[in-house]
Amino acid sequence: MSKLPPHFKVLDLAGEPLAQVAQKLTEMGATVVKPSPARDDPHLDELFQSADLILETPDWPGSLEFSPARAPRAVWLKATPFGIDGPRSNWRASALGILAACGLLPTGEKPECLVQRGAAKTAYALASAEAMTAVLSAAASGRPQVIHLAIVDAIKSHSAREDSQLVQRRTTSGAEDSATDRSILSEYSPVQAVPYGVFPCKGEKRGIAIACWSDHEWLHLATIFGLHDHRHANQAQRMNARAHIESLVACATRDRDAEALARQLQYAGIEAVPVADRSTNSPVHCTLAPEAI
Repeated sequence: MSKLPPHFKVLDLAGEPLAQVAQKLTEMGATVVKPSPARDDPHLDELFQSADLILETPDWPGSLEFSPARAPRAVWLKATPFGIDGPRSNWRASALGILAACGLLPTGEKPECLVQRGAAKTAYALASAEAMTAVLSAAASGRPQVIHLAIVDAIKSHSAREDSQLVQRRTTSGAEDSATDRSILSEYSPVQAVPYGVFPCKGEKRGIAIACWSDHEWLHLATIFGLHDHRHANQAQRMNARAHIESLVACATRDRDAEALARQLQYAGIEAVPVADRSTNSPVHCTLAPEAI
């Protein structure tokens, strides 16, 4: 592994998708600083002025986003689920939605999320390889620039060329399996969401990944699906009624078109992504769009 000079400074403002990029840069000798997640941090201006590279995941929970004008001499890497162009550029997607868009989630009749532990980390490793190539090339050029990375495209591109270590679990019936799947979910996901999982849609192999993260989002989702119930008004109540709510959502999605429903839910601010069929999911080139600052 090549080495970076110790004076090469990285400001890490990113979330989970770029964590492995920050780790690799550290291993290469760079000084990586991850500030507190607060816009009023008094040290931010100083960090911006000294940074050679800035990592961002705009709109990712717990991460920060700033204008490249704050650090005009640096290389900026901004990673978003679907890039800055195209029909899904404004779509929300956590790890669940990203894996669904890459065809790395199973579909089925049960509403439980079957995210295999470690799957997201392995998927992000594929995106990190694309990101590392981009940032090191940009840093070597010595020119300030902004690089936009589409995480889904990067994962698709690399998983098509390499044997992915992602393991897809298939659903089996039974309460024991359901409990195990929820245990995996609770350990994997830092924030609990209800509903959260893969739900059936019209068509033999089509499904949709849905995650509802807040009371505000729930109000919109309940309106769309006709699920108003005062017993599910807050997150704690929905957590206690997870199985019941997800069974209702599964019934509501069953006869809907996945793409049309995803657009409707995303417009309402709810994470929803059609599950791609990996066997027919052709890779697309990663959206790396450098632009001058």
